[in-house]
Amino acid sequence: MTRRRTGSMTLIRWQATFDRLIPGTGPLVRVGLWLMLVAFTRWLTGHAGRCDTACPAHRLVSPAA
Repeated sequence: MTRRRTGSMTLIRWQATFDRLIPGTGPLVRVGLWLMLVAFTRWLTGHAGRCDTACPAHRLVSPAA
């Protein structure tokens, strides 16, 4: 995960890699990972907007000092 301040927002970029175990399943696993990362990023940003500044999620989406 990388984060970068862009104006009043923080850009969060997730990157994941995987090795397929069963030939032909790569595209399905890729879609599953993408959906999981999208859901987690949405949850993280939504939670960080509501949580206390001492919360680890808030510190993740806030720019590094």
